[in-house]
Amino acid sequence: MQFGRPALGRGSLAATVALTGLVVACGGDPADGVNANANANNANANANANNANANDNTNTNDQPLCGDGVAEPPEECDGADLGGLTCSGLGYAGGILACNSDCALDDSGCTLPLGDPAVYRAADDADVCASGPPAADCGPGDMAFVAAEYGTTLTRADDAVGTLTTYRLVAMVERLGPSNIDVFVLGPDGAPLPNLPVAFYWPTAPDPSRPDEWYPNKVTGVTGADGRAGFAITADAYLPCCGCGGPHAIWVSEPGGAPDTTVASDLVDRLGMVGGTNHRHLDLMFQRVDPPPAPAPVDAVRCPLQI
Repeated sequence: MQFGRPALGRGSLAATVALTGLVVACGGDPADGVNANANANNANANANANNANANDNTNTNDQPLCGDGVAEPPEECDGADLGGLTCSGLGYAGGILACNSDCALDDSGCTLPLGDPAVYRAADDADVCASGPPAADCGPGDMAFVAAEYGTTLTRADDAVGTLTTYRLVAMVERLGPSNIDVFVLGPDGAPLPNLPVAFYWPTAPDPSRPDEWYPNKVTGVTGADGRAGFAITADAYLPCCGCGGPHAIWVSEPGGAPDTTVASDLVDRLGMVGGTNHRHLDLMFQRVDPPPAPAPVDAVRCPLQI
């Protein structure tokens, strides 16, 4: 099941050149005899030369015409003719490529490639998975560490079209102590978003999901003034082995504009706690992304995760 979501511009001037041929008319007086004939012959020769030049100039009118629907060099595009180019062909993740009125490509509808979320590790003496503690609390990690330690996965919401709001996972932060997963949700400007539903899944979760959500069942938490929703996890969430993956999944569950629809959200799946530790788990941070889809950078992430 996959959420769908249908995102920087450039321009160049295209010139249309019109060349006009010059027609020369001339004549002579026959009473001038030989000189007149010579002059006439010269005049005819000049006229013929000028006419030839005029014909040459007229032939150069076959230049690309911006607006005729056919992309010809030096035009980058013309109307719907994009010369076979697409957003993905230009290095974007997807989106809609267009052509502006001066026959230059308009990539403002393209979506930026999505990188991995930031990952921060907790200093834990219980090094049960042989990954080694970070040099300092809140040390950097990456998705390879997340996979090896937890088996947790990230599935991005479909952004092939790239023009709708999406909730993107921007950070994963390890935490020790409390046996609950905290989920923070930010707005496009980095401010916390209150009163927003967040879905929490496990196989026997009691509440039904909407038809387009990641799993058919869930429970729902609502973010507070700090943008946080918390979900208790039990001993069943301890991983049976390092990297085995846990029973829980989380996504943002904001209702869509139409009945029984949901605003697109990334999915974080197979969440759980590392066995043999003091509830070591991952807290999450999502950010609402409105077109264009580049999330506003988060200046700093604190451990434990907070806003």
